[in-house]
Amino acid sequence: MCFRSEVRDLQFSRTIACPKCAILTERSPFIRYLLMPRATSLSVKLSIPDQALPLLIPIPQDSAVLVGRNPQANQLSSELAELLRGVPIDVVTVSSARVSSNHLLIWNGASEAKLYDLGSRNGTWVRMSHKEPVSFALTNDLAVELATLGKSLRIGQGLKDAEWSQSDDFAEAVARSINDWLQQVGVSARAAIQSRPPFEESEDSFPLADGSRVWLTPMMGTTLDMSWRQVHDRVNVYVAEQNMRFDLLTGHDEDFVLASPLMRVAHRDLSDAAAYGVRAMILGPTGAGKERLARCYHRHSRQHRGPYVSVNCALLKEGLLYAQLFGARRGSFTGASSDVVGVIESANDGTLFLDEVGDMDREVQKALLRFLDTRGEYQRLGDSVVRHASVQIVCATNLPLDDPDYRHGRFREDLWYRLGVKVIRIPPLCERPQDVLAFLRARTLRGGQIRVVDALSKAAIQHVLLDPLPGNFRDLENFVDRLPPNAASESIDVEVCAAALTEGRRPKDRRSQSNTRIAPIASASSSADWSAMFDQAMAAFKDDHGETPKNWGQLHHFIEKYIKPVFVAHSCDLAGLAEPSKSTNYSELARRLLISDGSTVKSHLLRYVERFRIKPSPT
Repeated sequence: MCFRSEVRDLQFSRTIACPKCAILTERSPFIRYLLMPRATSLSVKLSIPDQALPLLIPIPQDSAVLVGRNPQANQLSSELAELLRGVPIDVVTVSSARVSSNHLLIWNGASEAKLYDLGSRNGTWVRMSHKEPVSFALTNDLAVELATLGKSLRIGQGLKDAEWSQSDDFAEAVARSINDWLQQVGVSARAAIQSRPPFEESEDSFPLADGSRVWLTPMMGTTLDMSWRQVHDRVNVYVAEQNMRFDLLTGHDEDFVLASPLMRVAHRDLSDAAAYGVRAMILGPTGAGKERLARCYHRHSRQHRGPYVSVNCALLKEGLLYAQLFGARRGSFTGASSDVVGVIESANDGTLFLDEVGDMDREVQKALLRFLDTRGEYQRLGDSVVRHASVQIVCATNLPLDDPDYRHGRFREDLWYRLGVKVIRIPPLCERPQDVLAFLRARTLRGGQIRVVDALSKAAIQHVLLDPLPGNFRDLENFVDRLPPNAASESIDVEVCAAALTEGRRPKDRRSQSNTRIAPIASASSSADWSAMFDQAMAAFKDDHGETPKNWGQLHHFIEKYIKPVFVAHSCDLAGLAEPSKSTNYSELARRLLISDGSTVKSHLLRYVERFRIKPSPT
């Protein structure tokens, strides 16, 4: 190869002399050209960007060829048009976005051959043989490569994950992210969505996980500074990544919402933990979605084909919880008329969900720790046979187990570090407005087909987003059930919305009626009753811990294990009972006390009976 010379920009041009072939590049007031010996015919090998095979162009003597993406001879400069007057000009159209509309003109003249760069955006390189003097006979070739210059695309620069709340929004979110990136890197192209077949086969269309396709096309009449193949390959990789995210974030239970960035991060971390067999601890308030995340853990775990078994650690006492976890031999406790299979054995080769693990009895904590330390060995209650189970464990609690001060004296440190390998924190629903909106979009009013979000006025939607929603998704489900059925679009105003949200919540200035079979809450909230309940709870706390609460963790424990049980028992007029009745309607009590569910009432009553009940005097 003799030399490579750019035919592009006048201010960077220079004269080049080659002693082997005496070829010169000269200046011109409006073009830069190569001066070559006369040839009767010229064969040009034209390499085009983004195309594998070159184009061979024979140019007879005293004729010219205009090369470009959309070549127009009438758009040549007046000086060049005057110079080529009477010369036949053929046009060669190349389909590359990096080639300018009028890119290059090659003239095989009577005494010389010339190449004219026409102000192209990305330039031209010329290569000629140096093994013999250049005579440009019929056997000689001129190799021209269009648009080898230009910017190099930084792979990964600027492309961000698509943000979408509903599956129907996925495709548009992907296209939006691609278009933002194209604008950022200065590529004159556009991504568009085709949602329905028939789809035309093209290498510039990419299938999306929701069944649609995204098309990538250069803007008409523009020239790209970089390789279209680079742009194409980067978008192809990005679409594949987003399809994987879509598959990861969809296919859940119908009621599961993953719209907010906070929940998506939590779901991603939990899924990664499950995929690698890492134990996870989910921390968050009641009703925020912990159990549904636990089911997602099972779906993404290596043992997802096995059973999924859950147990609420807050509802049973030491003996029963141990028996439920590890099983029991017949006769090992009252009522065990046959062998009991524990949930750990039932969850063998699957996933065990320990809900409310923070309320687990310390003796059971010790047994669970041994099970984990021995890699799955356990014994049934009252049985000496050592058994083995392969179980992936995921836990959840609304208690601050991540606080060392709170764990002190309540939860074993060594067990915490066994169970909390990956800690996932779930914020309350009021901090996740995207999830609230996604929930309202997915629900319809009773007796109709209109979505809740369409039935609410804009002001009503904002009112819902600003509500504290103390029961989280349970509050939101109740709200939807209370809305008027068959409402028209945007017909539910703020007043109706507020009434549906606050129904069942006790207004501060309203007193409950005293003729109900449940003790009125108002009486429990009077200053005298509150004082008595507080004194009772504080006295018990001091007896158990030797001091009053000294830090945030102790205060939280005091409220959960002492204040709340005393309040529930007194408010339900059950403070004098030795044991809760089996006929107690816990759901009704929860509704009257504005508590999210009956199991919470039951657990607090069990705590109260265990710690505060008046034991009968010995006879």
